[in-house]
Amino acid sequence: MTVSSKPKLFLVPAYTGSLKYFARFWPRLREDYDAEFLFVRGPDRRREQMVAYAQQQGLPFRVLDQGLARATWRLPVLTSLWKHFRHIRACRRFIRETLPAKVILMKTLPPHDTIVREAARLGTDVIILQWSFHSSDPVFVSEVKGADPGFLGHRFIYFKLTTVLLWLLDFIFVGPRYLKAHRLPAKIGVFDEQAAEGYAAGYGFPRDRISVVGMADSQIVSELNQRLGADSIERCRLEHKYRLSSGQTRILIIAHGFHLRSWTGKTIDYQLA
Repeated sequence: MTVSSKPKLFLVPAYTGSLKYFARFWPRLREDYDAEFLFVRGPDRRREQMVAYAQQQGLPFRVLDQGLARATWRLPVLTSLWKHFRHIRACRRFIRETLPAKVILMKTLPPHDTIVREAARLGTDVIILQWSFHSSDPVFVSEVKGADPGFLGHRFIYFKLTTVLLWLLDFIFVGPRYLKAHRLPAKIGVFDEQAAEGYAAGYGFPRDRISVVGMADSQIVSELNQRLGADSIERCRLEHKYRLSSGQTRILIIAHGFHLRSWTGKTIDYQLA
């Protein structure tokens, strides 16, 4: 196996949507980094989709799922603690063996919080990159916050107890300095100023680390437009490929949906309306 002299970089998507977004600028990253994709997710349908897409597109990837798979046997609380401990060890071993210079993710929420902590502990630059728009409509936000999550009674107590014990596990094996994963990224890149304020207020990211970097789609389209303006042959080829009439103004609309969790009570029909 050939060992690259370039610094290591991992792109960590959560599902196919973010994978496709990261894949758009992966070729650029390869110019300066030994860039790979890392799927930190247990075996489920979404991981299958990511693996299938990466294989189809020829994207290099690794899977890190120790401690994330569904247990064949289960003891209340203890199984969750054991799985989390296994995942801490797996992430720590992975970072030590690969020594990445940078890890780029879309979030620091579970299950990505552990890889964020371990990367930060060993001096790897952790970067959060916005990949989709987020609704800031007050009506939309109030409806989501007002939805009943369904964690009531004994289930609420169970999850609270488990959360406290997982926190203690992180305190012991990771260290108090790294408990708040959202405080660890060195840089957070977002689309615009509205997103910058939203990421600081909604996710707790330090505002002074958030930068407006724009959207990869916009940059790619802008560069393509400039290239086609200077290359009439390529322009004609694309017009023929997409059955476009020469000389007409084209408007490109990039639409992003907002997927709401099932516990919000919002149906698919509601979300698509």
